[in-house]
Amino acid sequence: EELGQVTAMVEARDRRQWPVLLGVSLVAGVSRSMILVLINAGINAHTHPRVLLLDSLGVLLSMAVTLVASRFFTVRGHEVSTRLAMSMRRRLRHLIGTADLRFVERESVSTLHYHMMVSVAVISEMYGAFLAYVGALVTLVINFVYIGWLSPTGLVHTARPAVWRPPPDPPWPQ
Repeated sequence: EELGQVTAMVEARDRRQWPVLLGVSLVAGVSRSMILVLINAGINAHTHPRVLLLDSLGVLLSMAVTLVASRFFTVRGHEVSTRLAMSMRRRLRHLIGTADLRFVERESVSTLHYHMMVSVAVISEMYGAFLAYVGALVTLVINFVYIGWLSPTGLVHTARPAVWRPPPDPPWPQ
């Protein structure tokens, strides 16, 4: 129910931007992984100057795509988050203005101020945090797939600490 209320406060133009921002975040994640792949390919092709040059250009292009995409979804995501925060604050002001005064009198000024400033900011900033999370998740998955393609044993050794941790040593001497 609360998610529906927050979603209703997102303006129509921001709802239309959501798929674009999500797509740009995915592109940024893929281009970050491509930097790793191209650097590794360049290291393997160090004896072939032409291939090394192409890999170097590919790395520079991937870095440029990463920077442009990251800047785009960061700036646009911040704009959407700011409009969402302003909409939430307007709605809270309206609700407080139409609320039963006994509720308002029971709450302290600092509590009302906290919810107007901090709670709204936390909720609205989740939008940008989610976009960054998606890009990082795509990068992580592609890097794991790439490591697995290079060396399945390397993937097991890379993923094992994330999946299985040995039990800690007991605090008493054995």
